[in-house]
Amino acid sequence: MRSKVVISLTNLPLILIILSVCLGACSALPAIRERAVSKPISASPTASIEHAILYRGDAGRQGLYYEPAPRTFGGVSWRKSFDEDAYFPMYANGMLSIGTSSGKLLALDPASGQERWAFAAETGPILPVAVSDGLIYFGAGDKRFYAVEAQTRNLAWFFETDSSIWSASPLIMGGKVYFGSYRGTIYCLDLQTHQVAWTFKAASGVLSQIAGDEARIYVPIETFL
Repeated sequence: MRSKVVISLTNLPLILIILSVCLGACSALPAIRERAVSKPISASPTASIEHAILYRGDAGRQGLYYEPAPRTFGGVSWRKSFDEDAYFPMYANGMLSIGTSSGKLLALDPASGQERWAFAAETGPILPVAVSDGLIYFGAGDKRFYAVEAQTRNLAWFFETDSSIWSASPLIMGGKVYFGSYRGTIYCLDLQTHQVAWTFKAASGVLSQIAGDEARIYVPIETFL
């Protein structure tokens, strides 16, 4: 014998409301699970072409990193001392890069802290680097912008500038690299030819990080942006 379910028309609006709430809650569950998993958020098209690893995460310098986080503290794995000031370690492709006040770029093993190699500019300091396509990009106090091979420490190429460029980390977007000098010249170099695409003369020196998006770059100098 079959049972009959009778739905009163007077209760139909209430039933529809309950069903819509249930369906909305069920459809929201996958999104909640998805957001609980750490996963990369796509960068802008111009910033992702070279798969560059930049200081503070991306071309916008947002300081967001979508990587698994340590949940417990297991003690100090290793400690390394330097005979001079060292700044801003950068992790990329299984290696730590860190610059020093005298102009040395050191490559360290992230598991042990052991030095893999060292590259010396004429003068320092070397502050945050950028890494892209197997090359480490950085400026120094010797009026040069460098591109060094990450695995071998061999000098790939360098570019002569008008003054020191140690104070700002390189910005890589859309096949170009951007950086500023202590005298206020902003350089845009083509990463394929290593030649100047354009320069811009600011009112004073570039002393901090250049940020960018698809349309423009943002340059902080002593008294202006």
